[in-house]
Amino acid sequence: MTEIPCDYVLARFVANPLRDEARNIGVILRAPTIGYAAARFLEPFAGELQRRTDEVDLAIVSEYVDALKLQLGPLGKETKVLFDEAEADVFSDAYFHGLAADFAGNLQFTQPRGAVTADLDKELLKLFDFFVRPAKLVAAAARIEAEEKLLRTVRRELETRRLMPFVGTKYPIKVRHQQLEFKLGYRPIVEKRPRDVVVETVDLSADNFSARLRSLSPATVKFDIAKRHRTSLEAVCLYRSGGLVKSEELGLEVETLKRHTDSVFDFGDASQREKFLKRVQRDLAR
Repeated sequence: MTEIPCDYVLARFVANPLRDEARNIGVILRAPTIGYAAARFLEPFAGELQRRTDEVDLAIVSEYVDALKLQLGPLGKETKVLFDEAEADVFSDAYFHGLAADFAGNLQFTQPRGAVTADLDKELLKLFDFFVRPAKLVAAAARIEAEEKLLRTVRRELETRRLMPFVGTKYPIKVRHQQLEFKLGYRPIVEKRPRDVVVETVDLSADNFSARLRSLSPATVKFDIAKRHRTSLEAVCLYRSGGLVKSEELGLEVETLKRHTDSVFDFGDASQREKFLKRVQRDLAR
């Protein structure tokens, strides 16, 4: 792919210009050679910084940031913007100096830093994660992405064996007046007594024990609530460590899963993966 020269500018919010304690709140990526400019800012802007600054100053800067986001185009939509008017020439370095001057030091922009990339939208996301997004949110997003990847792998294996038409996604289980959703579920057809089998996927690739325990929590809580009110329900959990953590290092995590479920399978292990898939085939008489 063709490498595109570009540069990026960090937008920084300074609650007290005298103390000069700046917080990165956004990143603007520009590629003048192809007329590309896009920005991504911290959301929600006020919620992150409202305890650190004067309410009026924050409101003014927040309104301007909202306008700037609209001007540069939201991520995921058309980001190639034409700036015909001189006062809106975002490709001029003087553009940011003018913006900063309007806010008495509360809003600052760094000097442009050069880069090259084959994918501008991905580069913008990478820069945002590195410079702006709080570390705990980056970790949470990575965990969710890993779990979604595992779920796609499970579905692909089920589709290969022509089982997906008989397996539901976002499988609903009613608990009193509420409804829980499990990632996968089905009702075996080879038994006289109806029961539901619900499946959750868990990523255990984090490199520290506390993070892996946090990954278990959503699934185990759902299993506990559902099984407390539905005796005919069978809970199955699929996990994968991604090769970053050895299986023997996951003893406590797997033990925890087993206490809250009926069956646990390491989907990264070929024999356990096959065991799970054959179990589904048997339940559905396929």
